[in-house]
Amino acid sequence: MLHLGASGELAIERKVGISKTAIIEPHSAIQPGLIVLLLRCGTQRIALPLLPDALDPDLKRQLRLWLQWRAQT
Repeated sequence: MLHLGASGELAIERKVGISKTAIIEPHSAIQPGLIVLLLRCGTQRIALPLLPDALDPDLKRQLRLWLQWRAQT
């Protein structure tokens, strides 16, 4: 599960109970059928592709809008 914070941090919870906090890099990719989140987790960088059916349509729209807004600021 992903939890997006107001200042760009992302909490990642896995099914096995492990959780991490990552920062969303500003150059994450937004394509019509794909969102690729580029994350920085400490010194590690992670690319997280989100396919069209990975998110609820409303949540995907909110994430896309947030990423576009963040890229402009």
